[in-house]
Amino acid sequence: MARQLTFSDSTDQRTLTESADAATDDFPETPTALLDRAQQHATNVATEHFPDLPIEEIDWEVSHRAQRQAGVTKYDSTTDEITIALT
Repeated sequence: MARQLTFSDSTDQRTLTESADAATDDFPETPTALLDRAQQHATNVATEHFPDLPIEEIDWEVSHRAQRQAGVTKYDSTTDEITIALT
Protein backbone atom coordinates (compact mmCIF):
# COMPACT_ATOMS: atom_id res chain seq x y z
CA MET A 1 0.00 0.00 0.00
CA ALA A 2 1.49 3.33 -1.05
CA ARG A 3 1.84 6.11 1.48
CA GLN A 4 0.30 9.38 0.42
CA LEU A 5 2.41 12.49 0.96
CA THR A 6 0.52 15.21 2.82
CA PHE A 7 1.19 18.92 2.85
CA SER A 8 2.49 18.76 6.42
CA ASP A 9 4.99 16.07 5.36
CA SER A 10 6.37 18.25 2.58
CA THR A 11 6.70 21.33 4.80
CA ASP A 12 8.90 19.31 7.18
CA GLN A 13 11.36 18.52 4.39
CA ARG A 14 14.39 20.66 3.63
CA THR A 15 14.87 22.24 0.24
CA LEU A 16 17.67 21.05 -2.05
CA THR A 17 19.62 24.22 -1.28
CA GLU A 18 19.30 23.66 2.47
CA SER A 19 20.39 20.04 2.03
CA ALA A 20 23.38 21.06 -0.10
CA ASP A 21 24.41 23.70 2.44
CA ALA A 22 24.19 21.17 5.27
CA ALA A 23 26.27 18.65 3.32
CA THR A 24 29.13 21.10 2.83
CA ASP A 25 29.31 21.79 6.57
CA ASP A 26 30.42 18.23 7.27
CA PHE A 27 31.79 16.78 4.03
CA PRO A 28 33.42 13.34 4.23
CA GLU A 29 37.09 13.76 3.35
CA THR A 30 38.09 10.13 2.67
CA PRO A 31 36.54 7.27 0.70
CA THR A 32 36.02 5.38 3.97
CA ALA A 33 34.19 8.33 5.52
CA LEU A 34 32.03 8.65 2.39
CA LEU A 35 31.09 4.97 2.53
CA ASP A 36 30.37 5.15 6.26
CA ARG A 37 28.13 8.20 5.76
CA ALA A 38 26.28 6.61 2.83
CA GLN A 39 25.73 3.34 4.68
CA GLN A 40 24.40 5.15 7.74
CA HIS A 41 22.05 7.26 5.61
CA ALA A 42 20.80 4.18 3.75
CA THR A 43 20.20 2.41 7.06
CA ASN A 44 18.24 5.38 8.40
CA VAL A 45 16.09 5.67 5.27
CA ALA A 46 15.48 1.92 5.05
CA THR A 47 14.51 1.71 8.73
CA GLU A 48 11.93 4.46 8.32
CA HIS A 49 10.56 3.76 4.84
CA PHE A 50 11.59 0.24 3.77
CA PRO A 51 11.79 -1.96 6.89
CA ASP A 52 11.98 -5.18 4.86
CA LEU A 53 14.98 -4.04 2.76
CA PRO A 54 18.04 -6.15 3.69
CA ILE A 55 20.39 -3.15 3.85
CA GLU A 56 23.18 -5.20 5.48
CA GLU A 57 23.43 -7.30 2.31
CA ILE A 58 24.29 -4.33 0.06
CA ASP A 59 27.96 -4.02 -0.89
CA TRP A 60 29.43 -0.52 -1.10
CA GLU A 61 32.43 0.74 -3.02
CA VAL A 62 34.01 3.97 -4.23
CA SER A 63 34.67 4.39 -7.94
CA HIS A 64 37.48 6.72 -8.94
CA ARG A 65 36.75 6.33 -12.66
CA ALA A 66 33.21 7.71 -12.99
CA GLN A 67 33.07 11.41 -13.85
CA ARG A 68 29.49 12.06 -14.93
CA GLN A 69 27.51 10.48 -12.12
CA ALA A 70 27.46 10.58 -8.34
CA GLY A 71 26.98 6.85 -8.11
CA VAL A 72 25.47 3.75 -9.63
CA THR A 73 23.61 0.72 -8.35
CA LYS A 74 24.62 -2.64 -9.81
CA TYR A 75 22.34 -5.66 -9.50
CA ASP A 76 23.38 -9.21 -10.41
CA SER A 77 20.18 -11.17 -11.06
CA THR A 78 21.96 -14.53 -10.90
CA THR A 79 23.18 -13.98 -7.33
CA ASP A 80 20.78 -11.22 -6.18
CA GLU A 81 23.88 -9.23 -5.21
CA ILE A 82 23.48 -5.46 -4.98
CA THR A 83 26.46 -3.09 -5.13
CA ILE A 84 26.30 0.67 -4.80
CA ALA A 85 29.35 2.46 -6.24
CA LEU A 86 29.80 6.08 -5.17
CA THR A 87 32.10 8.58 -6.88
